[in-house]
Amino acid sequence: MSTEVTEFMKRVKVIIACLIVLVLLALSQAAWTQDQAKNQTKQVASLEELQTRMKVEQADLLGKNAHFDKAGSNVTNVQVTENNITYRVTVYQDKNGSILREFLSPDGKLAKSMTISPGNGPVLTITYNPDGKVAKIETFEPFGLKKYTEISNSDGTKTEVIQDASLATDNTLTIKVDANGNMISKEISTTPGLPPGAVYCQNTGQYQEAKAP
Repeated sequence: MSTEVTEFMKRVKVIIACLIVLVLLALSQAAWTQDQAKNQTKQVASLEELQTRMKVEQADLLGKNAHFDKAGSNVTNVQVTENNITYRVTVYQDKNGSILREFLSPDGKLAKSMTISPGNGPVLTITYNPDGKVAKIETFEPFGLKKYTEISNSDGTKTEVIQDASLATDNTLTIKVDANGNMISKEISTTPGLPPGAVYCQNTGQYQEAKAP
């Protein structure tokens, strides 16, 4: 066999080997993509179940917010600055340890209301537009790191966000619905979790970053 033929056969073998590697890589990629799609589908179903449960929890908290026993509570007043706006906050704490925090903007309008359950239980936050209409309702489970948020958009649509920050990836489901509740879009994504060392404060219903030593 001539030298030219031998070299040609070697090249053919190399090309065939490369093609085999490429095919194997493609099959691996396809399998990985398929597994990822299955995992995302499973995670979407799990977050939708979480939404169903937290909607019930939210309804209960809304009732507690509306009928909070202000008359039988201890009352204090503090100032809180958020996003460069200083609010006058009236804090009510009832005999069971539940807390209601009402944030008044500089013009005296109710900007935000928080109902904080005792024993590090769930927290309800209602945010209002300047016209008094509800802009956002958020229900948060501080020790499960689970959150359900309803955002009322100016065009009449609503954005619903379900988050389970105890999961590292694919932990957030965002659903947009029209004025009649019909789904417009659904998207799963990843939201970063809490910063290291963050500590939950039951009085404020929020996590705070760890203070530097």
